Amino acid sequence: MIRVRHWVAAAAVGGTTALTTIGCNPTGSSTAASSTAPAKQAPIGNPLYPPAPAPKVPDAVTAEEPIVITSAVVQSDIRVAIPAQVDGQIELLATPLPPDAKFDPNDPDILYHPRDFKKELPYRRLRENDLIKKDQVLGRLDEQLVALQIEQSENVIKQLDRSVVEQKIAAEAYVRQLNTMKETKAGSQFEIYGLEATVARLRAEVISNEKEKAKTDGELRTARAQLSRYWITSPFNGRVVKLLKSPREYAKAGETILEVQATDRVRVEGKLDIYYLATVRRGMPVVVEPARPVGPNSLANFHRGEVSSVAVTAHKGRPMIVSGGGDGLALVWDVFGTRQSHRLQHAAGVAIRAVACTQSPTAKQHFVATAGEDGRVRLWDVTDPAKLSQAKPIELEGAHDGAVVAAAFSPDGKYLATAAGRDVYVWDVAGKKKLYALPSEHRDGVTYVRFTPQATLVTAARDRSIRVWKLGTDGASSQAVIDHRGGSVDVLGVSTDGSRVLFDKDASRLDVVSLVNEQSIATLQNHGGGARFSTLALFSPDDSLILTAGGDTEQKGEMTLWETPTAGGRGAERRRLVTPKGAGVNCAAFSPDAEKQFIVVGTHEGGVYFWAIPSKDESGKQIAGQIVAINSADSKSVQVRVEMQNPIDKFGDGLQDRSLATIIINPAAAAAVPPAAPAPAGGAGAKPQVSNVRPAGAGPEDVGPVVPAVAITGLVTTPPAALAPIASAPPAAEPLKGPTGGLVIPPTAAPPAPGAK
Repeated sequence: MIRVRHWVAAAAVGGTTALTTIGCNPTGSSTAASSTAPAKQAPIGNPLYPPAPAPKVPDAVTAEEPIVITSAVVQSDIRVAIPAQVDGQIELLATPLPPDAKFDPNDPDILYHPRDFKKELPYRRLRENDLIKKDQVLGRLDEQLVALQIEQSENVIKQLDRSVVEQKIAAEAYVRQLNTMKETKAGSQFEIYGLEATVARLRAEVISNEKEKAKTDGELRTARAQLSRYWITSPFNGRVVKLLKSPREYAKAGETILEVQATDRVRVEGKLDIYYLATVRRGMPVVVEPARPVGPNSLANFHRGEVSSVAVTAHKGRPMIVSGGGDGLALVWDVFGTRQSHRLQHAAGVAIRAVACTQSPTAKQHFVATAGEDGRVRLWDVTDPAKLSQAKPIELEGAHDGAVVAAAFSPDGKYLATAAGRDVYVWDVAGKKKLYALPSEHRDGVTYVRFTPQATLVTAARDRSIRVWKLGTDGASSQAVIDHRGGSVDVLGVSTDGSRVLFDKDASRLDVVSLVNEQSIATLQNHGGGARFSTLALFSPDDSLILTAGGDTEQKGEMTLWETPTAGGRGAERRRLVTPKGAGVNCAAFSPDAEKQFIVVGTHEGGVYFWAIPSKDESGKQIAGQIVAINSADSKSVQVRVEMQNPIDKFGDGLQDRSLATIIINPAAAAAVPPAAPAPAGGAGAKPQVSNVRPAGAGPEDVGPVVPAVAITGLVTTPPAALAPIASAPPAAEPLKGPTGGLVIPPTAAPPAPGAK
């Protein structure tokens, strides 16, 4: 037995339509969309309202469909444990701010070095998941002893240099005196011997002091090299994964202080049906679309039962959300005004199953239509948001025999369509009465209605067909039938210009079908191996985006916002919207206001949530990659591994380890010749020190081994002489005096490189 869920659709005035749904799950095979010619029908009179010209629709482009690998897992192969290189107390786990950085002095994450008594050089506290750059300072150990050793060595060298200079001057003076005595024969032989002995002694002292200086210089070089070991720096661009120590803790040499993960380059692995094995080749270029989930804003109050329908009014600059629920409540949420909800009072015990809003921002009046299980349709004047509490229902004459599950206003707001079972009624809003019923040509319950600017009405039903009706003043006639739907999407959105409709070809694919010639012109393929298209699929008011939901699948609390595909193409994911605690989505609607763009949904649990629509700059970018390996996964599939760069955008987002993505392969793309893998250090027979490659088929929970930074050849080097927080090193500061009065290294002084003088 099929369990039926109700849904609501609210149509637009002046262009857009707000849609709300509760999905059902019909089953059946999927075949290509087709149309059937309507039988001879009675005259319908003049068009119900002035029809807009038929829109131009691009011709379908015949092209080989891409191969799509969904639910591919992003994996970062390099995860490194950074240890203390010397024994010592941790003074800071923070990174210095650039010299021109602006910051809030009251920010608790802003720190200063314990000996920066003047607080001249700020640091920002290091936290897990922070982005880091190669060679960026991440922390410091107490280096006072080695700093004092450096100071002493430098002082000794200065004294020795001074002594050598003085001894050389004295020796030269004695040599001149000796030469004078020899030339003038003014002194005795004993005096000459004495002067010669003095010169020899001074020269011996010069040699001794120079030897002592060379020894001290070696000690200074050693101390400076040792000083660099007190600085904690990043070996590569990446993220902080885990902090294992805290400031003021004592760390022994070799103890791990923090773990970091490289982000510059990642691999993506996913399973592909073995059918494509002959098509996919190593070295082929691919495109990767990352999944970027984001949580919602929630409204203050909740329905006591499931939310059956939502819609959005067209008040310019102040659109309001309308929600109807199985608990009999119809609420108006003034999100951008008073931020309060107002109840539209209905008779007790009548579940509200459908709401709709007029959609013209320039209309003199704004109406909300509500309908429910009693079959009656009510109108509410919500023109003045300040008088919502005074709104009274206007009950239309007549009623459906069953529960109303769909409603939509015409573009001019003068007419309303409602659906209950197989019956679809068209109502005159001004006359508050039913004009006529559509012919009962659907073989099962209608789940969706939508007016178009061309004076037609599009209906979708559980008989797996979409019908287009030509509307007249005296009746309606069937204009086209698009049947053989294979999915379970109750709400199949129609574009605002009336040119396209969404068609659920099967559970994993939606086609964009032309309402002009009924041909498929583009496709959407869903993300996630266990996911499917279900419940709803809606166009945005400007037709640039499509919102889809997953029904009762394991992704029931997720919706996907796609960029509408062009002719012959496929849609790219812009955002994935996630409800709290995975609450199942019943219905959704777009705001028609161009300034306040958002999406609102209602859930099984009674929640009403909304998301701001991300701009193109915030959308997930497609990233180029290359297939590097194809391994057997099981008897029915292969594991495809892709390697690629991991660009970090201006929002600090990149692909994160164990996140999901989709791999898109163009079957016609030529495979590049993959570069030969470099031989490991030590010759062709040598083994690499660290292997972090997961076996084919490894799941996202399989984390590569954590290895010490010093164990990865070519990654970790002695910190450079030039310290670089983010981009450039802070300027040198005046040396600070320690508690004992001794000279210490300034907090931002760069760790000297080995061999630095």
